[in-house]
Amino acid sequence: MGRKGNRFVANAVAVYGINDRWNFEGNLSWSYLGRDKVADPVLGSLVDELKNSNSNVFILSAQPNYMVTNRFKVGVNYSLLYRNANSYDAVQEQFVPAKLKQSAGIALAYAATDKLKFDFRLAHFWVVQQDGPFLPVEFQKFGFPAQFVSERMLEPPGLHYTGWSGGLAAHGQF
Repeated sequence: MGRKGNRFVANAVAVYGINDRWNFEGNLSWSYLGRDKVADPVLGSLVDELKNSNSNVFILSAQPNYMVTNRFKVGVNYSLLYRNANSYDAVQEQFVPAKLKQSAGIALAYAATDKLKFDFRLAHFWVVQQDGPFLPVEFQKFGFPAQFVSERMLEPPGLHYTGWSGGLAAHGQF
């Protein structure tokens, strides 16, 4: 049982018009959670955790756009997410790893009418995740000559993975 600490959030958004066809959109965000409240094992009341299990999260995005027509916009984007430390969410009983995530992709926007707009995004992402909470595991593998060998190791290790993300949205005004 517990309660999340106070949350601090700061955001900045800027759109700069270069000319009547080009513009640049930028976004910077920072968030931080203060110390969580955890149950005192003796008294049962909620007290501040001894070590802050939360981290800073920074998000940066940049997107230059080109207006192909008055209704159709094309952009390329880059985004960066950085969580500086491993943390543990005691309320949801979930390990949250420190990581660096980068993504690059395209964005399309089409205004069908003055009251109906469609957005499409597609991006490739790269993630480098720090080591996990190191849980001991044992597994069997086939050894030589024709025998099974047990190995013990700590999992999960640091992870490096890539993938694709995308989205399609419709915005209507009634």
